[in-house]
Amino acid sequence: MKLKRRNFRSLVFSLSLIGGMTLYAHGTVPQGGKINWMEGDWRAWDVNADGKFDKQDIENLLGDGWQEFSNDLNYDGRNDVSDVFALYVRLSVLDRNCDLAVNDLDYITPSHVKLPEPDIARVRLIVNEIVPKARIKAGLKTDVEEILLGFADESLTRYIPGKAYVYEVAGLSAVFQHNLDAAMWAFGRSFQVYEGSPSSLNNLAFALAMNNQHDYALELLAYARTLTPELATTETITGWIYARHGQDEEALKHYLKAVELAPDISQYHMNLGITYLRQGKTELAHKEFINASEKDEGDFKALLFGYTVPPRDPPPRNEPSVDPEEIKKEYEEMLQEREEQQDPTEENEEQESHHEPSPCDFAGMIQEILEEKYTIQQAEYSTMAGNNAIISINGKAGNFMPQWKNCMEDFELFKIGSSTVPAVAASAWASANDAATNHWMALRMKWGNELLSYSSFFYEQALKHAAGEFDRRFSDYKNLPIPAEQIAAIKAEMHRDVLEESLRHCYEEPVRKAISLLRAPYQYVRATPDPEIEIVPFGPGIYMAITLRAVSVVGYCPDSDAESLSDAEVALPDVTIGFDWYIIDFEWNLETGELELNLGEGFFVGATWSPQAGFGVQAGIGFDAEIGPMRGVAKTYIYYRNGNIGWSGELGVSVGPRGTIGGKEGGFSLGGELSAILLTTEEGR
Repeated sequence: MKLKRRNFRSLVFSLSLIGGMTLYAHGTVPQGGKINWMEGDWRAWDVNADGKFDKQDIENLLGDGWQEFSNDLNYDGRNDVSDVFALYVRLSVLDRNCDLAVNDLDYITPSHVKLPEPDIARVRLIVNEIVPKARIKAGLKTDVEEILLGFADESLTRYIPGKAYVYEVAGLSAVFQHNLDAAMWAFGRSFQVYEGSPSSLNNLAFALAMNNQHDYALELLAYARTLTPELATTETITGWIYARHGQDEEALKHYLKAVELAPDISQYHMNLGITYLRQGKTELAHKEFINASEKDEGDFKALLFGYTVPPRDPPPRNEPSVDPEEIKKEYEEMLQEREEQQDPTEENEEQESHHEPSPCDFAGMIQEILEEKYTIQQAEYSTMAGNNAIISINGKAGNFMPQWKNCMEDFELFKIGSSTVPAVAASAWASANDAATNHWMALRMKWGNELLSYSSFFYEQALKHAAGEFDRRFSDYKNLPIPAEQIAAIKAEMHRDVLEESLRHCYEEPVRKAISLLRAPYQYVRATPDPEIEIVPFGPGIYMAITLRAVSVVGYCPDSDAESLSDAEVALPDVTIGFDWYIIDFEWNLETGELELNLGEGFFVGATWSPQAGFGVQAGIGFDAEIGPMRGVAKTYIYYRNGNIGWSGELGVSVGPRGTIGGKEGGFSLGGELSAILLTTEEGR
């Protein structure tokens, strides 16, 4: 028995929603082939029963089981997830007052409005009336202007247009913070300061329209036209006000003009497309939504509208489906490429499938093919972003690498580079991370859109799989000696189970994956650069290399005034307390408060801290000798402390009990040391 689509609807999609409400399909194309996106009672789509139809209702349907939705809203002859997506379109079309929700207020037709003749005197009266009222309602202090201009750059506030710009920016900030009164005050002050600014009038008109003061807004827009006759912003706001009053013909004229003046703005095409839908011009609307998605690939709404609204009116029926043989061939080629790229020493855990793929298998194949495609694209981009970052870092580090001619010059280069290179590296890696992440988000959008474009194919394959699976399962019951009524009941229940199971695995799974990908911009998706080239190490390794050369290569460091430790600048002996354990040597200078920790024998590296110089690092060579309980130490080392590089020496003697700690010789000591600075970059020395 072949499964028919009408049986599928009756068994799966005609389910009850909240409060026992049933949404009945009304997907028949109206007479004459024109579909109507304005039809439907918003109450039927108020899923969470909060007295309005908004985005949350759609999110609930998508999150809680869209299969319960039984309206063929895009008139494609099916009840599927694309109909839930179509609710986003209905929401925008029916939301007349643009408050992001639909209720009975959107069905009230307001009185018509008209663009008046421009009148500067009238504009001044309106602005002078708005500004003081808005300031008081916003709760702004009387010295708000002084504070605002005080924070602004003097180069702006020195001139009238610049001063007006400061107010305008403050108004835009207030709009983003949903403080409409503060926005109106700032935009009004901007115009009062500089009456030659059409953007100030446009922004104030928009704020007034948001506050339902449409007559005032149109007065301002009429005069703004005289300042700059062809400005897309003026046309858009004017069209929007007409649209809010149900005057779609007038709105259309202004939206068309806005698109003509600024064809690359995605939102202008969206406005035009929604107006076309309100007029029943579905084909033109579809074209505008496609234009909008092409102008801004990250515009999820434009992408969704282009996918949901049919490209033709009436919608296409029974278009050729995807060729399963082509999918199978591409999938096999992908597996072959993987096998060729695999390390022959690694065990291949993938098992080749020799059975003929079921209809549901093709859904998995398509998902795997697309995942491979977009993952490879991202990997290639991440490598490029990482390589570019390393090239930038290496280029900067190269300016501070040792020249190996003079130790103090090399130490000075290292000193400058140690503060410059890390900052450059941090900036380069941050930029590379941002670039990789933005690229991955854009790719996920494309990936989700392409996966969603196969939804019709997934649907048909689910039906084929269900039909075949039903025939296979029911064959065991055909000849059972049980009454026909029981056979019919078993048959109906099996029908339902097989359909739901097939739809869940063949259709719902890839579609949900597509939805999650399309929502990428609204989730925090991170991607990291993956470079192929090596980074030039710049840090402690460079310092150590200079130090080793300084103590081992004759002539690398210039002669100092001090021929030996005895000739150098020597201080009085300082009292020290120490602890020595194998390769770890810790010392506390009681005179200076300096703490010193060294690691190593013969050649050592270490760190110091003192109240005067803070933290520092050092590296050098040392020798010691013991006579009974006494121990003598001689050191010469290069240090970096508090931004200064130098060459120093120490002579010390200590006494203390010797013993073993953990099997290693060591113990505490009390003694004194003499230190000498042989060479330094410190100013004044």
